[in-house]
Amino acid sequence: MNLSRKQVNDLVAIVTFSHSGENLVGGQLQQVEVGLTQQVALQLSAQLQADCYQIQPVEPYDIKFNATLLRADSERHLGARPEVNLVPHRLEATHRVIYLGYPNWFGTAPAPVLSWLSQQSLEGVSIYPFCTHEGGGLGRSVADLQRVSPGAIVLPGLPIRSSRVKQAQRAIAGWLWNTERRLKPNQLGTDNGLSKY
Repeated sequence: MNLSRKQVNDLVAIVTFSHSGENLVGGQLQQVEVGLTQQVALQLSAQLQADCYQIQPVEPYDIKFNATLLRADSERHLGARPEVNLVPHRLEATHRVIYLGYPNWFGTAPAPVLSWLSQQSLEGVSIYPFCTHEGGGLGRSVADLQRVSPGAIVLPGLPIRSSRVKQAQRAIAGWLWNTERRLKPNQLGTDNGLSKY
């Protein structure tokens, strides 16, 4: 069965957690209205022509960087899973590929991302992680995502330095070209996979 580009893109979703307000960019605090990871997600969405959903904690993080850092560190130490307002509850029922974005906080994905994953049944769903960072890359987040969602297929991710977010289009395009080569036709219900980006 051959699927149109729109039909293929309807099977792909972008899910992100992003922090607006004060962010560390190139070692300096900067105020951002749209979180850095969300900025990458919007670029990714434009290239994929896919829907973009946000993971939002029921209790929002402080816009101040240091307050957010303290809370994130506490959640990490406690293994906390803060309550989140769910993006479409049964995303896995309609999407076979998820691009999952987040900032690298203390070497891994933030607690709301792990909360969301733990509430999903992603058996057989391919997850491509992408993260913004200040030098830590993806850290141990890929292993943590796989641990929290053992039925999913967590594949190679894309780390983007915070200072390079606005110039990320080429890195995103190269990553997408590589991700499509890893997709098996049956993951999208098609015998010809995705066309090149």
